[in-house]
Amino acid sequence: MDQMSQAHQEPALHPAAGMVLGDPDEAALRLTRLTWVWVSYHGMWVGVLATLALGGYPRGRLLAILALTVLSLLLSMSVTVSGRGGRDARQLLGTLRIVSVVKAVLGVALTGGLRSPLAFTMFVNFSTLFSRQGSSGRGQAAFAAFCAVVLGIALAPSALLGPRVADPWFTLATCIATLATLIVHLRFITVLQQSANDAVAQAFRAREELADQALARARDLEQVGSRLSHELKNPLAAIKALVQLSHRSAADAGTRERLAVAEEEVERMSAILESHLTFTRPLDLVRLSSVHLGELADSVLAALRARADTSGVLLRRSGDAHLTVDPHHLREALFNLVANAIEACPGGAEVEVAIEALGSDTRVAVRDTGRGMAPEVLARLGTPYFTTREKGTGLGVVLARAVFEQHGGRLEYVSSPGKGTTAVGTLPSPPPP
Repeated sequence: MDQMSQAHQEPALHPAAGMVLGDPDEAALRLTRLTWVWVSYHGMWVGVLATLALGGYPRGRLLAILALTVLSLLLSMSVTVSGRGGRDARQLLGTLRIVSVVKAVLGVALTGGLRSPLAFTMFVNFSTLFSRQGSSGRGQAAFAAFCAVVLGIALAPSALLGPRVADPWFTLATCIATLATLIVHLRFITVLQQSANDAVAQAFRAREELADQALARARDLEQVGSRLSHELKNPLAAIKALVQLSHRSAADAGTRERLAVAEEEVERMSAILESHLTFTRPLDLVRLSSVHLGELADSVLAALRARADTSGVLLRRSGDAHLTVDPHHLREALFNLVANAIEACPGGAEVEVAIEALGSDTRVAVRDTGRGMAPEVLARLGTPYFTTREKGTGLGVVLARAVFEQHGGRLEYVSSPGKGTTAVGTLPSPPPP
């Protein structure tokens, strides 16, 4: 038997690992390096041959099987002392696999055919060969070869297969061969599963390392972006002031129109920088205090009342709850959600902030009766710099979602085209420490 490797006594690291077979070659290399495995396996063959010799079986047939057993033993020893997982070890393993299959087939063919006490070893060798190839073309070829071998042995003349082994030697040899082969084969399957455990563990470690690296790069970029935005604010403010002065003193209408466009673009750049600074501001500095969410929502609606009146949108609030939160961060999140809702509404629509205590959670929903969103737009909502507005930045939703998650809650969206959108924020009561 060639499929042998060193096993590790480790529990399954993932439920899928118990159902997924690892690399058969790696498992075979591990198992082969366990001295007791290949000694036990080849000892089984020696024990069976000795039993058959005591039963008076023809010596020429037994010597042929013994020669293959010695060759298999030497190859197993060579794999054991070779470099771990090296190319030479895998080449030796391939040779060992071929010798083991040939030895099993000849062992059966020379000791009575399908009535041989070694018949089980042939089945197991082909099963391990098929497990290595799987359902590929080679695996199917291995299965076809096994069927052909079984059919050939079944149809071969008795004179070629040799005499049947008499009892009690037949029973004794069959027990030795079957039990030893089962033990090694089951050990091989166990090592395959442990190989899958190792592969899953390596994948988890690689994923964690990549996540740590990505987080470190994101933090570096965040610091660079924050500093760059902060440094650009003062020059933009100076440019805006100069454009406004030039606009007021411009003599002709064409110049005033061009300066008005420049002033509008500078204002837009300032708004983008301010949004970026708000987004990159640290959220880990939480200052919790006891807050009536109704009063907090009312202050947000009051601040946006003029914008809503200009757009012809009705604002209202329903419900209330008493909660311990960071009022500054939560107010900023609500401000972004309500402002987005107003932008999404045509004249005559309505935006409502509904607050409701639900057992251990408090729900804050911002509903609008505006245009709604298509599923493909809803799927991208919350992606930085994705926006459906001409002058939007897409950071408001990201900031709002971060605030709710910072408090141990979540922010989700429900929307249908023509039926409006609802942003549902959930806060735990009481919040985590």
